[in-house]
Amino acid sequence: MLDKFGREVDAEIKNLIFKSFHITPNNDILFSAEEYFVTAGQDIGTGATKKVDRFHYNDIVLAKLNASGAMEWARNINKAEVTQGDASYASYTAYGEGEDMYFFINSGENPQKMSKERILFKQGFSRNPNMFVIKVDGSGDLSYKKLIDDKDVRLPIMVSRPFIDEASDHLLFYAKRGTKKQLVEVTVK
Repeated sequence: MLDKFGREVDAEIKNLIFKSFHITPNNDILFSAEEYFVTAGQDIGTGATKKVDRFHYNDIVLAKLNASGAMEWARNINKAEVTQGDASYASYTAYGEGEDMYFFINSGENPQKMSKERILFKQGFSRNPNMFVIKVDGSGDLSYKKLIDDKDVRLPIMVSRPFIDEASDHLLFYAKRGTKKQLVEVTVK
């Protein structure tokens, strides 16, 4: 709860959708889930009002269970994304390697620093197609870096649906806007 709210609170995390898991060489389990929910609203675009659904892809929760099944730690990666259209550009992809878990997300220019240990990634896939990788190591420590800058790739990256080649630790992301297309290759080392 400290990761999520910045303080200890007696609250529940709701709307979690299980997304991925990774078994480490020590048979520990890293699993992630995402806060996901749908809201209904109205769009007043062409002079007419129509009902629209908005799909929210918010915080990522990552937990580590040891080989005996006891929880060693849980982390919350603060993010806020909403889309009315193709969800391929929202959400995230998780990839486990060794003791570590990597999360690939689209975000705005830079994450907002909330406190010493907490950061917030804001939506950015439509205007700024920046792709970040967040690494959570075996101890639960979090680090991040920008992998793709909007000056290098001017197309939004379909970050939630890559091709993953686990044998070579390669991920291949598709970027597209209209008829323009590009592939982005990432190697996890």
